[in-house]
Amino acid sequence: MNAGTTSTRAPRRGKALTLALVAWVLTWALNGCTGDAPLPGDPLRLATNALPDGVVGEAYRVDVVAVGGLRPYDIRIREGRLPPGIALQDGVLVGNPTTLGSFDVTLEATDGNLAATYADYTITIRDVPIPVLRIDVPDTEVRGDTVLRGRLESARDLQGIRVRVRWENPRLSLTEENVERSWRDAVMFTDVSDGRLALDLARLGASFTGDGEAFRFTFTASEATRIGFDLDVEFLYADRHTFVTRRVGATVEEIADEQPDPEEDTDDASEASEATGTENEEAP
Repeated sequence: MNAGTTSTRAPRRGKALTLALVAWVLTWALNGCTGDAPLPGDPLRLATNALPDGVVGEAYRVDVVAVGGLRPYDIRIREGRLPPGIALQDGVLVGNPTTLGSFDVTLEATDGNLAATYADYTITIRDVPIPVLRIDVPDTEVRGDTVLRGRLESARDLQGIRVRVRWENPRLSLTEENVERSWRDAVMFTDVSDGRLALDLARLGASFTGDGEAFRFTFTASEATRIGFDLDVEFLYADRHTFVTRRVGATVEEIADEQPDPEEDTDDASEASEATGTENEEAP
């Protein structure tokens, strides 16, 4: 009789313990989805430490996370203002910012117990970053043909580029046949003259966003030499156009050091001529 009573009550205690454990695990897992796992009874707080910067004209979406206290949470603006184009909707900052600048805002969270907490934030809206055109050249001397690739990085809504390459090295040559576009959906115009390449590349249809090769060209070196040139680029992107100028590869001074000294050549020729004249005078 006593044995029967004991065997009946033990599963009930085990079942109750199991249900409590499952409930605690579920609560921990739900809170863990927000990146924070407060213990039961933790006070209400905002777990979002900072708000990321935005880019004007680009979609912005950030979850404002509250933890602790008692669900459900309600998040609202206590003070300050959001950047124009961004709104707070059900705990989510969402929209397309339209104005550059830094905006201070205080967000407040309340929970099911009517407890409240708040935190100060700053959202900075920046302009669309300027794309980057990389043309990597060898650090050492080259011979024969060398393919150089024009690769775009961090491009956003790019419609086209205008590229001007100018070099002063007489050992390098380039022909229009050795200039190629890498974009499929694009049209390219080129003009090659002594020491100069003009390249215009325009997208057909959709603009380009991301990283990737846009064009390539091949220098031919008549003898061992280093590659260096001046690069001018105009980017047309996101209804903007920006000019960038820089030197790529070997400097002008390094290129000049490779060239023979005309005075030395003249001296050598004079010495050779004098030596020949002397020999002729001594001949019987």
